[in-house]
Amino acid sequence: MPTDQNYGPVLAASPDATPIVGSTRPVVRVLLVDDHAVVRAGLKTLLNAPERVEIVGEASSGEEAVEKAGTLEPDIVVMDRAMPGMDGIEATQRITELKLGAKILILVVHDEDEFLAPALKAGATGFLKTSVVQTDLIGAIATLERGHSYLPEKGTARLVQGKTQGNATGAPALDVLSPRERTAIKLYASGFSAREMGQEMSLSPKTVEGHLSRAKAKLR
Repeated sequence: MPTDQNYGPVLAASPDATPIVGSTRPVVRVLLVDDHAVVRAGLKTLLNAPERVEIVGEASSGEEAVEKAGTLEPDIVVMDRAMPGMDGIEATQRITELKLGAKILILVVHDEDEFLAPALKAGATGFLKTSVVQTDLIGAIATLERGHSYLPEKGTARLVQGKTQGNATGAPALDVLSPRERTAIKLYASGFSAREMGQEMSLSPKTVEGHLSRAKAKLR
């Protein structure tokens, strides 16, 4: 069975993985991005649910990911962070700038929590460690499909703590935000959708998205 040093036996889908089921819901169009062909093959195997997931394309680099996202218009992009040339975070920003509405799930190795904030700023809506990709990938995609973000609990805590306290690199802390912007970014980091954030804050989803957009801009 082919293996990858970060993903393990990537071609074996876990028997414990929760399938995406429900024929009444539309098929999710997914673009896979990784510079290793064996990893892309493994991800395809894990997502082998033709009644719910359609792999519309593959890309082996960040540059190719941007090009194919523009032509294929996937619902979700599963994106490796570490690639030669344009990495996953830069590719995420470029795809976000295309305003396609695609949700982007960044794949990182177990010790890369520091990339959470840059990934979110670039426009990523999900963040999955490769150590749990076999068991959690399908669930992560289902979460993004429902309009939620998908973030590791530890990474979310580090993000909010880091922005609350500031850091040695001079990155802005949460005190640069208005009270509503601060609430919006914390709810977003906790996985709330715009609709749920609106319910929590007693605002319309459109108003919440405005607060969130301004908060992200201030935290860049």
